[in-house]
Amino acid sequence: MASIPVAFHMEDEDEVDDEYLRTPSTRISRLCFRCDTRSPGEIFPGGFTNREFEAALLETVQETVKAVKKSTGKDIKPVMNPIGGASQESWKKPMLHPFSPGSDGAKIYEPLLAKLRMEQMPKYRNFDFPGNPAMYDIAPSTGVALTYHPQFSPLFPIGRGKEFEPDAWIYAVWVDDAVETYKRQEVDRPEIAGVQEVVVQYVPFHRVLAAVPCKRKQSGPALCPLEFTVGLEATRNPHAGPEHMTDVLAALQPLLGKHRNIVREFDGYKVKPF
Repeated sequence: MASIPVAFHMEDEDEVDDEYLRTPSTRISRLCFRCDTRSPGEIFPGGFTNREFEAALLETVQETVKAVKKSTGKDIKPVMNPIGGASQESWKKPMLHPFSPGSDGAKIYEPLLAKLRMEQMPKYRNFDFPGNPAMYDIAPSTGVALTYHPQFSPLFPIGRGKEFEPDAWIYAVWVDDAVETYKRQEVDRPEIAGVQEVVVQYVPFHRVLAAVPCKRKQSGPALCPLEFTVGLEATRNPHAGPEHMTDVLAALQPLLGKHRNIVREFDGYKVKPF
């Protein structure tokens, strides 16, 4: 079997440290797409969070609960994101704003959250790391990757390596602010820049608008060729409002029920009928 191309090497995420370039977000206010193996039962009520940010968020919530108890004697409970089909005792992911506005908890938590969001910006891997090639991409543990184009979403995560789960979902989400990774890639990783990857810290559940099932087949260890088949109908998120749904359906409609192949050509990645 051929070795994994250097550009697609997946390094040990535990080794991603603060020396990587923290990358601030910019305002984009547009529809984006993500392919993910987690089902709508988890994502619709819970949203998307990267692992580093989720762990830090939970720690910040716990610090707030302890601080309120110490200063007021009150036992407060943060609001947790529900997980579809699971008992409330298993809901472990806190909402981004888990305390009521103006409450004792919110007064302590909101400044901590603002500080956390600055500290936990997605980290761009822009240099060689001892023993591993440079990735020239956001470290997956520090950000949630999306694309402006639903037909390219099955490629993600870009650094997935040799294997991934074939059964997935394409999610349509509304994003206000994101790191426009592809603008950096235009300089240091031009072969993938046309996919227009963007990265966020967190997608709140009410910004996850719809999902459609997607089955993928990877032919080898490289990023592509990649076959994918999209389901016949998109499912709306009952926890989200009606805003942007017309745009979601218009974007997904050309893919519904279709079997496609993503290939790399001399001028970039293309999506073709299979």
